[in-house]
Amino acid sequence: MSVTQGHLYVTSNQLHRQAAYQNGQDLRRYPYALFRTPIDAGPVRLL
Repeated sequence: MSVTQGHLYVTSNQLHRQAAYQNGQDLRRYPYALFRTPIDAGPVRLL
């Protein structure tokens, strides 16, 4: 997740379907997705 220039970006990467979690078989399928939506906020600084 990322907040940049008034937009929120989120990926759908199918991490849970990679070989390390599926007994050595890669079950990921294209297309992977990147979602963007406008928001009325800026980045949050974590200390």
